[in-house]
Parts: sequence; structure tokens; C-alpha cells
Amino acid sequence: MLLLAITSACAFAAQCCIVIAHTLKVSRFGGTMADYSVFDIIGPRMTGPSSSHTAGACRIANTARRIAGEDISAAEFTLYGSFAKTGFGHGTDKALVAGILGFSPDDPSIADAYEAAEKAGLKVELRLSEAPVEHPNTARISVTSSKGEVTEILGQSVGGGNIRIVEINGLDLEITGEYPTLILQSVSYPHLTLPTIYAV
Repeated sequence: MLLLAITSACAFAAQCCIVIAHTLKVSRFGGTMADYSVFDIIGPRMTGPSSSHTAGACRIANTARRIAGEDISAAEFTLYGSFAKTGFGHGTDKALVAGILGFSPDDPSIADAYEAAEKAGLKVELRLSEAPVEHPNTARISVTSSKGEVTEILGQSVGGGNIRIVEINGLDLEITGEYPTLILQSVSYPHLTLPTIYAV
């Protein structure tokens, strides 16, 4: 009887692995199993409850902080799609605030993000939008520095704690924030080219 139970459990686990493998293989990211590690399947180290709505949201905001610089006086978050509809239940708002403060996705203090923002003197504003977006887990973050400089990024949480930044100050691009990245945007005028550099 015990042997039968163990055999059934192993068979069930194998079926789950096959389902996960198939899901990854036909995912919208176009990758095969060779493109994923066991950590992509199991999920990231994080303070939950959701890898996409909590860990991913925190990473989006943390990346926005690195792009804008750490001298932040105010942050405005606009949530779209599933972020807007179910985000509060998953702690998406707290994760975004925590990320802009520099917290990592596995920091247990994410739950106290609003209190931490108040202590840091960071003004936070949250908006919900019904505007259509390419990905359901999307957030637009507008960051204002103490000098009044504004940086705006658009980020997507694509699952498993992974993210994509798809826009910086109106510039369309695609970066994951996993590796050091230097982005050079140049604006040309007659006899003059002015570069804008973002370091991630």
C-alpha cells in the first residue's frame, strides 16, 4: 500500500514536470527548456505572495530607482491590467514602494513599505488605469528627484519574478535589468548632438 502511494506520488510529480516543461516550451517568450534553469521553474527567492505581482513589481521599481538615480523625493505609480485589478491583494502597491526605496524582492520589510517611505520623506502616489497595455502586469513609474528632474519608465512583470523595462522617458527599448546596461539616447539638432545616458 505504501509502495503504491509512493509510486502514485512520483507519477503525479512527473506529470506536473511535463506540464511545466510544456508550458515553458510554448510560452510567449519563444524559449525551449534549454533556455530555463530550475530556478525559473520553481520561482525566485522572494517575500510573497506572488512572483509576478510582488517580486516582479519590486524588481520593476528597483530598476526604475537605478535608472533615475537614488536621489528620489517622489514617485507616482500607475498600474494597468492585472496589476490594477488584483494588485492590492497581492501586495503589488507595497512591492513597488519597497522597490523604489531600494528593497530587494526577498526583503521581509516589503510589508512595511509605506511606513518606510514616510520615514524616508518619499511622497508616493498610486493610480489605477483601465487603458489597454501589451502585457497585463504593467506599471508606469514616474520618479522625481530632489532637483525636480523627472524620469518615467514603463515596466512589465513577465512571470517568475522576471521583468522587462520597455520604455524610458518615451524611448522604446527592452531590457531585463539582470545585467549592467548602458543606454545612450541622442537628440540631434543642427550642428549639435545632445546625448542622454541611462545606466542600469
